Formats: sequence, structure tokens, C-alpha cells
Amino acid sequence: MKKIINYILVFTAILTVGIMLNACGDDEVDSTSDSTEDNADKTEEQLSKTGTINGHSYVDLGLSVKWATCNVGTDNPEEKGSFFAWAEIEEKDSYSMETYSFRDPATGKIRDIEYENISGTKYDAARVQWGGSWRMPTRAEFVELFSNCSSQDFKYKGVSGMLFTASNGNCVFLPLSGEKYNGDKYGGEYKGSYWTSEGNTHSAHPFCITYSVNQTGVYSSWNGLVIRPVSD
Repeated sequence: MKKIINYILVFTAILTVGIMLNACGDDEVDSTSDSTEDNADKTEEQLSKTGTINGHSYVDLGLSVKWATCNVGTDNPEEKGSFFAWAEIEEKDSYSMETYSFRDPATGKIRDIEYENISGTKYDAARVQWGGSWRMPTRAEFVELFSNCSSQDFKYKGVSGMLFTASNGNCVFLPLSGEKYNGDKYGGEYKGSYWTSEGNTHSAHPFCITYSVNQTGVYSSWNGLVIRPVSD
């Protein structure tokens, strides 16, 4: 059963304050969602890693890829980790069009790169930061996660997020992360925005978790979002 919550109105209100984003709401993905309180002890075993790749842990959800147990920039599932502009490979202090690596300072225009899917390329922060076979997930891989696992609003070690549980009983936790723009952080109390590998230097496609609403959309590529890596 898909339970739709009207948090998109809150999201739209935030955008009008000058975040310079397009609304994240193109596609909604089927998932089963229920609310729950902090259950760190209850899920510790389920959240335990299945194995490691190049020193970073993953969980086997029975899907086409292995999902990392945490975001780039941290080793703990409940932490947000590092924020990146799309196709940039280092975290920075401020995220805006002016600080974007692909902006030509002479013309003010954003230059294109040779890929519209940067997974596994030199523009992939997951591949550069973690090495090995780690890479950014595609949109299809996020759809697979959201469509083939049950999901629930969840608090893990005091941090709100979404817990995805696979048919094999294993689960992965994605904390609500928000995004960064111009040195400020927005939306971390009610939404998580995770880059996918698809887009271009003008606009790219994140997956957004807004409590029970799982959506794809389009963001300006120079905004700072988090990355949850995958591996084949």
C-alpha cells in the first residue's frame, strides 16, 4: 500500500526562500511505509554488514547491486557524511553556481562534461573517495531499492530517516540529510536528498526521501547532496 503524505508543500515553501532548486517530485515509487520510534537495539543485527569492499561495508538486500551501509564521508549509518555538488569529487564549504567547478568564471556559464551517467567515472565521488568497485547509484538502482524493499519512517540512534527491509530480512538505513546551498543546510529535519549518477552539469537527478514519499526529481547540479554508494 502506498501512503502519500503532503510534505511536498513544505518542500515547495522551503524552495521559495531562495534555494534555487527545482521541486523534487517527478516520479513517486511504490513502497510500504510505517512510522516507528527509535529502535537501534532491535535493528542492530539486521543493519550489520554482509561484507566489505575496499574497507567499506555493504549489505546484501538480494538486489542487483550491493548497497553500502553508510554514506560517503562516514562509517556510521546514522551520520549524513559528506556533501557533494553533482560530478564534483571533494566536499567544500559553500555550494552555489558561483562555486561550482564546472562554471566558467569568465563567462559565468556552466560547461558540459562528456557523460550524462557519471557512475564509475572520474566525476563519481563514491568511486574517487572509496575506490574499488564502489560507485554512485543510477536512478534505476534506487527505483529497485524502493520498489523491492518495504520501507518505514525510522529513528536510528536518535536520527530520523527511512529503513528499507529486504525479503531476506536484511535492511539498510538512509538518514534524512537535507541539502546544502550557499553554506547553509536545508530540509534535514524532514527530507533526505541523495544524488544518483544521472544528469548533467546544469541539472541532475537525485532520489528524495520525504518520510513516506519516495520521489525522483531534478536539482540544480551545484547544490550539495549526499551519496549512498553501491557496488556490482
